[in-house]
Amino acid sequence: MASDLPTGSSRGGTDAPPRDESAAAIIQRLAANFAALARAYADLAQDEARATVRGIVRGLVCIGVAAVIGVYAVGLMLLTVVRLLALAVPPWLAALITFAGTVVVIAVLVAIGIRGFTLRHLHAVAAQVRSDIQWLRHEILKNI
Repeated sequence: MASDLPTGSSRGGTDAPPRDESAAAIIQRLAANFAALARAYADLAQDEARATVRGIVRGLVCIGVAAVIGVYAVGLMLLTVVRLLALAVPPWLAALITFAGTVVVIAVLVAIGIRGFTLRHLHAVAAQVRSDIQWLRHEILKNI
């Protein structure tokens, strides 16, 4: 990249055009420098995008593996509960009690999740949009 750019003169590192260089040559040189700079920025943006995508993919893979291990961990925890309850009650009853408790936990989590899908924020935005449209309509009619 840097080899595409013109080198500086011995006077302070600035590019001083020769006195006999025409305006067309100066514009052509500026265009070439701008093109080289644009290519450098494009290459940098491409490298940054690749690094970002690699990081996202790596993160998603780790989260996926953690989710699979988490499912097994929950299963093992429930098996442990069944085995502990089986010390006090018949094994079938221990499994049934654990199953019922799991269903209750799932129902509570689903209810909390459904409550999170309310549209109250969306209603506030819609009310603001209606108010803005009414104001705009008033301003337009006022200036007619």
